[in-house]
Amino acid sequence: MSQKGCLSDVHGTCNPEPMCVYHKSEYIRFYCEECRVFICDDCISGNGKHRRCFKTKLSDYGNRTRRLLRERTKRAEDKLSKLSSELDLTMQVQNRFNEAVDESINSVVFRREIIRQKFDDLQKQLITKLDGLRNQANTQYEEFIKLHTNKYCKMKEITETIRTTETDMTEDNMMIYTSKLNTFIDTSEVVPKLEPPSYVTDDKYFSSKYLQQLFGDIEFVEFNYLPIATY
Repeated sequence: MSQKGCLSDVHGTCNPEPMCVYHKSEYIRFYCEECRVFICDDCISGNGKHRRCFKTKLSDYGNRTRRLLRERTKRAEDKLSKLSSELDLTMQVQNRFNEAVDESINSVVFRREIIRQKFDDLQKQLITKLDGLRNQANTQYEEFIKLHTNKYCKMKEITETIRTTETDMTEDNMMIYTSKLNTFIDTSEVVPKLEPPSYVTDDKYFSSKYLQQLFGDIEFVEFNYLPIATY
């Protein structure tokens, strides 16, 4: 604190000091650690409500909060880098999944050429099933990408804002940004790794009774990935 009515930031700039919400004519001087509110001299003197509370000088509280904000910002930036890598990995996994589905579709088409027109309907059913499974998988991939791209952009904007305005932030704004960073840091991301369906055939049968087995079916692991909740 440089003078009455001012709070000096790290550059020595004098910023207007906030007033106590309990004593409108008094400037805040302390932070009550027990009640988690900013208080003034009147709050801790005489019959003041916070006279017996454990409190911290405003300057000490500001320094502590700023250190915490910087630490959380650094951790958030580290996590942004990790999330960026995970988004790249998700798109790579998605491409490999789609390639595997395309290979299965090509196998279906090839098999159909062997047995000609008899299997037109079965071909349509199998391709529809494959495309349906691909759509289910792509929905989960795109939800993950959209969700975490949005998260990445939001948190990058927040960390950049902190980097450019942190020295002039008020204590309450630092608390707000710290809370946002904590929420981001404490969440986890799981890249969806869905098992591609596998096209299988059995050549032992060629009668109408076993046409379905001859033409083949789709083997796949049930998709059980659940998208992370929206931030």
